[in-house]
Parts: sequence; structure tokens; C-alpha cells
Amino acid sequence: MVTNIQQHQLAERLDEFIMLQHLLDTEGHRRGHGNAFQGQGKILVVLAQEDNISQKELAERLNLTPQSTAEFVSKLVKKGFVTKYRSPADGRITLVQLTEAGKAQTEHIEQTLPDYINYLDVEEQAQLNSILGKIINGLRNDVENNGKPIRNLAHKLMYSRVINAVHEGEIEDEA
Repeated sequence: MVTNIQQHQLAERLDEFIMLQHLLDTEGHRRGHGNAFQGQGKILVVLAQEDNISQKELAERLNLTPQSTAEFVSKLVKKGFVTKYRSPADGRITLVQLTEAGKAQTEHIEQTLPDYINYLDVEEQAQLNSILGKIINGLRNDVENNGKPIRNLAHKLMYSRVINAVHEGEIEDEA
């Protein structure tokens, strides 16, 4: 059973993490700034692990809509990071392949991962992802349904950006 003291200690630890993360970001000590694993970046990371897969497979692996996937892939083609071609086995299927520029961009994305992710093993990372998903969903529910509106205009815009990113498949929704 979690006690009130344990809950306060947990809240204090979360605050400490947020402050340290912000401090390291603003001082430039952390490798990554922002989250390159959104939208188009997600597609590049998947293709770096397994190249020459269909847009449908990309959408399924990343839990994106086919429309979002097609839009992201088209943008990546324009940037020269991927090419699209018809499957030799089945001409109805469009396959996506990384270019050399796309491989270089993927290496950059890998460098933006914060070092602290590697402080956890794979199982702990999965647990943290699940726990953060529950916290985020609870906070989102508070803002949207429980009478805790956001009043500051800049914060409203930031929240709107996060919600739009989730709905467009840029950020994985754990719901």
C-alpha cells in the first residue's frame, strides 16, 4: 500500500527529474534537444531497422493512419531521405527505401536520444513507457473532462500542438 509520504516522495522525484532534464537541455549537456522520434523521424528509424517495407507495414508498426504515413513518406521523398518504388513481387504494393541522406539523418536522430534512456534496461524502459502513458492519459483527461482548463494562451497552443501530434500519429498514444 502506497502511503501519503511515498506519494509526496514520488512527486518530489518527478519534479527533480524535470528540473535536471530542463537544466541539462538548456545548458546543452544532453545530446538531444526536442524529440526527433516524431512523425517523419519515426519512419526513418523503422526503415533503418528494416529497409524496403511497404507503407502499409510502416503504418501498422507505428500505429499511424495510412493517410499520415503517406503524407510523411511524401515529405521524406521531397527531402531526399527515402525513395518509393513498386514491389517487384506485387506491383500494387509501394515499398519505401532509405537513401544515403536518409541513413545519415537516421544517425542524427539516434544521437538525439537522451542518455538517460540508457540508464534503464529494455524491460524498465517498457515499464516506464507504460507508467508515463497512464500519467499522460490522466493529465489529458483532467484538462479535457475534469474542469481543469488551460487559461494561458501559450499553454493552450502548446497543449493543442501535443493533442494534434497524437491525433496525427506523431506521438504514440498509450490509451
